Amino acid sequence: MFTPDNKPQEAKKVPYFEDATSADGWQGHATTKSVKTLQAEIKTALERMEGDVTNFVSGTFEINGQTRQGFQLFYVLPGPSGKHLKGRMDIAALPVKDKFNANKKEKSLRMALFMVIIALKGSWFLEVLAPGFSVLMPGLLVDREGNTLSDLYTKGMTDHLLPSGDSFQEDVIEGEIKDVK
Repeated sequence: MFTPDNKPQEAKKVPYFEDATSADGWQGHATTKSVKTLQAEIKTALERMEGDVTNFVSGTFEINGQTRQGFQLFYVLPGPSGKHLKGRMDIAALPVKDKFNANKKEKSLRMALFMVIIALKGSWFLEVLAPGFSVLMPGLLVDREGNTLSDLYTKGMTDHLLPSGDSFQEDVIEGEIKDVK
């Protein structure tokens, strides 16, 4: 049995968008697809895993003193007994050196969405090859404050990773997909 340390994880250090190279594994620099098209492709990739996107909320993240554009992606996955479980994925684009360059900010955001699509497609392959695997499970919402399993882990609250039966049931959507605002 694996027991994680109780100390919080620190956010990974990332390069600026201008310094990210494909040789280092960063992909999507040159995508000409719009943000809306990439969001639609993310929705399609989640549907392939029997999930559904309920909302994209745009905003900014403050990570390690850097402001990064991004989205919170809200989704549902099928759970036990046909009920749907709510989840959230935080998507932060790489920071840009020139905070006032809207073109580079959008390119960085499109690159982030492009890479999420790649990850979701890879998750689908793993799910097919290893039944029961789901990379989206850490993004499931588990408490009244909207913390995900990953949020609680990074905050060092490993003793609260599993919700109580009552609060968990409130986060289950019975029968239908509901829009998350």
